[in-house]
Amino acid sequence: MLLLAAGLLVGFAALNAWAADDAPAKETGTVIGKVIDSDNNPVSSAVIDVLAAKASHPTTSAAGGDAPKSPAPRIHGRTGQDGTFKFENVPVGKYIVNAHREGKGGGHTKEPLEVKANETVDAGTITLQMRPGSHATTVPSK
Repeated sequence: MLLLAAGLLVGFAALNAWAADDAPAKETGTVIGKVIDSDNNPVSSAVIDVLAAKASHPTTSAAGGDAPKSPAPRIHGRTGQDGTFKFENVPVGKYIVNAHREGKGGGHTKEPLEVKANETVDAGTITLQMRPGSHATTVPSK
């Protein structure tokens, strides 16, 4: 009886391994970049959004290219102390990277980035700019 149970356990484990190998692999890549302010200083804690190109940038539809398969992921994070960011496991597709920080303004990649399987794409340096009519507010220290 013990031998039968061990045989069934080994068979079940082999079946699970075969099924896992047969499952389609999720194709992903990595997006890296840096955020600076208008004085060329790194911006820490800037909010970063990686958005499907067709959904976030109307001009990319005319340029062609495939946005990620539906549903498009919402990838969100912040820059490190040195102004850099890195997002791993980004599904293959075309994306726009948006960045902003209160008091520093906003910016985005000029062209869609194409994320390819097992590759790293560099979004480059995104320079934050204040929009016309907006201004940075300084809170006085106590």
